[in-house]
Amino acid sequence: MADLVTAHAGGATGINLKPSRVGGFTKARILRDAAVALGMNITVDDTWGCSLLTAQNVVFAASTPANRLRAVDAYAEWTEPMIAGCPRMGKDGRFQPTELPGNGYGPIKIELLGEPLFNLKA
Repeated sequence: MADLVTAHAGGATGINLKPSRVGGFTKARILRDAAVALGMNITVDDTWGCSLLTAQNVVFAASTPANRLRAVDAYAEWTEPMIAGCPRMGKDGRFQPTELPGNGYGPIKIELLGEPLFNLKA
């Protein structure tokens, strides 16, 4: 579900959209597009994350109309170790989306993930 960010007598003016809470980026895009069509502002946020989540949210935010984007989370700025390369916040407080394909992050450093909890065999 999308969390309301701001409300006033005329109704909600924006949403805090958390893709993992609404079923992923496809459903988040539908909600975002509906909110934009209603003239609402969007904050792209999520439950606590890492470099992978930050990269995905920066790419998602970059596809949001600039005049409707309020903010995007920066969890990678507070998470160590970095398990993959991702966009970092610049000195001006802004992100520059990567040109990397897919979700926008570099190779995952598998050695930092530890042993798997279990393996599935076909």
